[in-house]
Amino acid sequence: SAAAVNLVPVTSPRDLARWKVSEAKEFFQTLLIYPAQTAAAFVVTSDALSSTCPPGSMAVISKRHTPTPRHVVLAVVGQSEEPVLRKFIREGDEDLLVADDTRFTTHKVGKSVKILGVVTETALRKSLI
Repeated sequence: SAAAVNLVPVTSPRDLARWKVSEAKEFFQTLLIYPAQTAAAFVVTSDALSSTCPPGSMAVISKRHTPTPRHVVLAVVGQSEEPVLRKFIREGDEDLLVADDTRFTTHKVGKSVKILGVVTETALRKSLI
C-alpha cells in the first residue's frame, strides 16, 4: 500500500490574516496530519525569529493548536494587514509576543492582537544543483 502524503495549502501571510486558504495553487508536504482548512504554510520573509523560523523557510500554521508560552505564533496586531511571527511568552500576569531580534516590537496580547495560529513545523530547503 502507498504511504499517505500530508499536504497543506501555501499562501501569503496576508491571506492567512483572513484565512483565505481554499484558493491556494501550491501545496506543502507536512510531517503531521491536519484536518482540512485548519493549517496552511507560508514562506518566512522576516528575520524577527531567525532562530526558529529563518527567512526563506516554510512555516506551517495550525489553527487547531492552542498557543501556550514558548510557542511561536502568527498574529495580527491592530489594524495591520500583515501578520507578525513572534514567540508567545508569559511574564508575570502578562502575555507577550516577542521577537528574537530586539529591533522588532514586542506586543502585549490583548484586544488589539489576534493570534491566527501556532507554528507547528518549519522547513528550510536548499537546492544543491
